[in-house]
Amino acid sequence: MLVLSFVWLALLVMELVWGLNRALWLLGQAIWIAFIAEFAVALALAPDKLRYVRRNCLQALALAAPALRSPALPECTHWSATHPAAASTAISPRYGGRRWS
Repeated sequence: MLVLSFVWLALLVMELVWGLNRALWLLGQAIWIAFIAEFAVALALAPDKLRYVRRNCLQALALAAPALRSPALPECTHWSATHPAAASTAISPRYGGRRWS
């Protein structure tokens, strides 16, 4: 699992810098599913499930984080950059961070 962690981290950096093709995206999803399966098996085998979740809450949050990423975010930022109505509400660094009115 440690090797998969580093592979997933490399895929995350590649996605943020260059973007991923379909095969690499699927590899990242498969690794994420493997981590979720490992957590689910460990939780199922734990005698005190609440105690296991409390002791591994950071791992649970880390597994949930990719699901909370919005795939529509780049589309929203593209829309706001190309539509004058949305751009008029943007914060302008030229005017000290104040909103345009």
